Amino acid sequence: RQQMESQNLSVEDVTVMKLMEEIVEIDSEIKLKQKWINTRIKLLHQIQTQNKTEPKGQLINEFLSKIQPEYPQKLSVEYKGPASEPIPLSMKNVYDKPVALGMKEKHEVIPLAENEEGLGLSGDGKQMEN
Repeated sequence: RQQMESQNLSVEDVTVMKLMEEIVEIDSEIKLKQKWINTRIKLLHQIQTQNKTEPKGQLINEFLSKIQPEYPQKLSVEYKGPASEPIPLSMKNVYDKPVALGMKEKHEVIPLAENEEGLGLSGDGKQMEN
């Protein structure tokens, strides 16, 4: 609270920053999932072209036409967010220094680590086994 008062941050300021951060994260997740969808659509299209006359090919064609009305001319589905570029967090224009939220005074810091295989460490610092 002292830090918030010393930097003249209101609860509303912190809320605005948190909402902006969450929106950026959600937007990134949507774009990532959109890539996954497009990959799967292309795989379905490949299977459909190999099985055009079979019921499976016709089923895939119906499904893809419902998802993408321009199919087969257009094989991808697009997320039409407010902008194609990442959304910048422009709080640096409002505050010169990073805003400390003071959580380490209340809670113990939990270190995060990964090795080359992408395996994490357990809470006691020992390598987790698969």
